[in-house]
Formats: sequence, structure tokens, C-alpha cells
Amino acid sequence: FTAFDASGAIDPARTAAHARNLIEAGCDGIALLGTTGEANSLSLTERKAVLEAVAGAGVDPARLVPGTGVCSVPETIELTRHAYGCGVRTVLLLPPFYYPAPSEDGLHAHYARVLDAVAAPGLRVMLYHIPQMSGVPITHGLIARLLASHPGVVTSVTDSRGDLNHMPELVAGFPRLQRMA
Repeated sequence: FTAFDASGAIDPARTAAHARNLIEAGCDGIALLGTTGEANSLSLTERKAVLEAVAGAGVDPARLVPGTGVCSVPETIELTRHAYGCGVRTVLLLPPFYYPAPSEDGLHAHYARVLDAVAAPGLRVMLYHIPQMSGVPITHGLIARLLASHPGVVTSVTDSRGDLNHMPELVAGFPRLQRMA
């Protein structure tokens, strides 16, 4: 829900005001910079400016879940560290989506490299399963491996697959994952 001005530039102040209004209206949290929005079209500088504006506008960073996953591992690390530095404790990570059909080993290596590099105390990661947009599913095997390799860090999955049968399978297979309302 990033706001833009008439010239097409991001409008951090309007974005922050909208986020603040949503929280004041009773929303529990704000997911910024997700995949089905405009985030993948924004530069790192623009993405950081949006987060800084919202966090700086009085919205509790603990109520923000920004998307920090991009195809580039160094940029994902940079965005995740930046979010953590803004007080955010939960981030949403897409799989690397440019390359078709990455192996589970490759996906695990991607996530592990990011999580090991950031290594921030109390950081929680929500995996973003939206294969119809990313082209890359977050498999149950990958979830199990990440839970084992990074206990307490990978805490939830946003299941935007659109398959109502998948969610009960996910809940049954991974009861330790947090339920995000």
C-alpha cells in the first residue's frame, strides 16, 4: 500500500499516515512491501525510505512485517538488517524468484546464507509462500529443514497459494509455526 505522488515517486509521508490510520482503526499490524504490491519495482533506497517513514511516524515497529526478500542475497541481507535496525522484529522473506525451479538444497542455502549473515537476536522470519507470483513454492521439506537449521528464527509461513486444502496440511505438518491472523 505504498503511496505515490503524481510524478510516480514514492510518498513516504502519505504511506506513513495511511499505516498510522490503519493501526488507529484497529489493525494488529502492517505488512509493508510485499510481493503482490509494488515493492519489487522499488529500489533499495526507496524500500528503506518507506520503512523509515512508517516506523518514524509513531507506528510501533513491532507491528510491522516488511517484505525484505529479493533475488539478491546481499540485498536481502541489507534490507533485513535495515528493518531490524528500525526496530522491526518480523520480516517476510520471498524465495529467490528469478531462476526457475531452484532445488530445495539451493533454496535452503539461500535462506541459510541470509539468516546466518543477519544473525540478529530476536529476529523472526515469515516465509512467503506465493508460488503463483514467485514461481517458487515453499515446500514442506524446505520448511522442515529451515526449522531444524534455524530454530526460533523461522516462525511462520504466509500461505498465499490460494489453495484452501494446503493450509490445513501446513498446520498439521508444522504445529510449532505461529498462526498469524
